[in-house]
Amino acid sequence: MSSQSASNFSAKEGDRKFRRPWHPLITLLHAFIIFILIRALNDIPSGSNYLTHSRGFLLLEIAFTILATYIAVHLTSRWVLTVSLKKIPVWLEYGCPVLAVTVIVSIIILVSHNYEDVPVSAEVLIPPLFVTVSMEILVYTWIKSSVTAHQLHETQLKNERIISSRLHTEMKLLQMQFHPHFLFNMLNTIYFSIDDTNVEARRTVEHLSNLLRGQLYSTDGKVPLSKEISALESYIFLASKRFDEQERLDIQLPSSETYSQDGTDMQIYPHLLLPVVENVFKHSGQCGKIIISLRIGDGWLRLLTENPVTDDYIRSGDDRDHGIGLKNLAQRLALIYRDDDYVFDTEKENGTFRARLYLKL
Repeated sequence: MSSQSASNFSAKEGDRKFRRPWHPLITLLHAFIIFILIRALNDIPSGSNYLTHSRGFLLLEIAFTILATYIAVHLTSRWVLTVSLKKIPVWLEYGCPVLAVTVIVSIIILVSHNYEDVPVSAEVLIPPLFVTVSMEILVYTWIKSSVTAHQLHETQLKNERIISSRLHTEMKLLQMQFHPHFLFNMLNTIYFSIDDTNVEARRTVEHLSNLLRGQLYSTDGKVPLSKEISALESYIFLASKRFDEQERLDIQLPSSETYSQDGTDMQIYPHLLLPVVENVFKHSGQCGKIIISLRIGDGWLRLLTENPVTDDYIRSGDDRDHGIGLKNLAQRLALIYRDDDYVFDTEKENGTFRARLYLKL
């Protein structure tokens, strides 16, 4: 799992948990603490008494302080989650909450003092701004650390689940290794039980064994091109058995033995060629010519196929039900090759299906 997807996942989980970072009553207590600190910084140095203001002034300023605290906590929580999803400079990360709190507090002070027609001076404005900005920085840092810890915990749980799933899959694969070995042993037994004079039957078993070996013992990395060509040879040999008229087949393949013996063998990702050839035999109609041409040169592999399509395929007017293998191939090519390093396209015209696959070697 990439770090970005893990971050997105964790942020969404954090969204649900940290939308309200603490209980509303704690936020109310937080508001009163801010209010008391502001009053202490304002009244004690000047020797004034805040309670000498009118009742309307007192209620207005207290109510606005509580409301502003709830709004600030909510917006701070949302801002922390936004920052966790995007790369935002530190000055902007902390500057936005500080600016927002400064604006809110300034509005509260202006409104409350305007209620009694009292002028707003620097001595009145600075202490509330100092207290609220300091508290906002502390609250923001606390919420951010909580969200970060939660995201880290969720990411660790996600990674542990992936590792557990991978180990389970590997265990299943180890348990299933018995079956391919058994199958190959049986094919080997069948091969030697066939009379030496029955060359065709022996060749059929050989090609079947070769094809299965290539499918079962693949790798995530590249493989020699000769092995992929050998798999094509085996598949074409087996698939062409159902064609009574061999003259329908026009097969042009380089010999796999040539590449493996002359030292010019190149590397290719496995199982990219076979889906195109499989599609040729799978959807061929009862008449018409089948063409399979594979050429290697100038650092490129060029596979061209052409086959007649069945009536059902033509009537469908839609390749989705008939080209699952080709669709999967297109997705895989897009993942492992750059756009300039491959060409893959298909067309269906006048009862004929054509496919073209070019790969940069």
